[in-house]
Amino acid sequence: MPEAARYYCRCSPGARGATSRAGSGARAGPGPRHAGCSCARSCSGSRADGEADNLVLIEGNTDERGTAEYNLALGERRAKAAMNYLVAQGIQANRITIISYGKERPVCTESTEACWAQNRRADFLTKTR
Repeated sequence: MPEAARYYCRCSPGARGATSRAGSGARAGPGPRHAGCSCARSCSGSRADGEADNLVLIEGNTDERGTAEYNLALGERRAKAAMNYLVAQGIQANRITIISYGKERPVCTESTEACWAQNRRADFLTKTR
């Protein structure tokens, strides 16, 4: 089975300004930046016969502020918002799995607003069935 491909959604749910790897903003709802987003195109993976051949894992992440329990719940809401967007774009819900890592997997470890913004993100991993 091929390795999973990792995609970073530049318009992470709730994005108020995007970085090169993830969106910023603490709220978990999908934002208008998803219009025409590459995350839906990257995750769709449909063959010519219409059978989808990609599975998607959405990892919800948060910044370091807040308790572990709060951040796990926020990461789950962020991943669910991204999943709901993909389902609205026509990707079958049974192909999507979500997980929350809360603040456990930061991409930046500095205690600055710019760094926290990078850590508030949804990561998309895809693999062929």
